[in-house]
Amino acid sequence: MTTTRRDPEGENETGRIEAFSDGVFAIAITLLVLDLKVPPPETFVSTARLEAVLFNQWPAYLAFLTSFIAILIMWVNHHALFKLVARSDTPWWRGQIPRSCLPTALCCW
Repeated sequence: MTTTRRDPEGENETGRIEAFSDGVFAIAITLLVLDLKVPPPETFVSTARLEAVLFNQWPAYLAFLTSFIAILIMWVNHHALFKLVARSDTPWWRGQIPRSCLPTALCCW
């Protein structure tokens, strides 16, 4: 279990913000999978037929991959940003929450 330190000025370390943001990114990535559909069981008659059905869904897989890469880039940049942030305070949190919702909003477009 980790504990957060408080300095005399009332500012916290950034661990909780990073954990919250990681959760938002994880939810956004999970929502991407909802658009991928499982083919009906009758298409599993032969391997060739299943391959054809899955190949016909290539736009959904391409959209998933493109969106996943976009969210991954945002996540990596977010962690790079937090290497520069030593502490946070309440106004910083208020600004962080709308920015954390951006990846979730992007996957719903």
